[in-house]
Amino acid sequence: ETTRCAVELKVLIEQMREQIQNIE
Repeated sequence: ETTRCAVELKVLIEQMREQIQNIE
């Protein structure tokens, strides 16, 4: 369970990073 949550968090962070780069 914990590892799955960590993986989902990692994916969310990566998506946010891409969105920020697109804004810039």
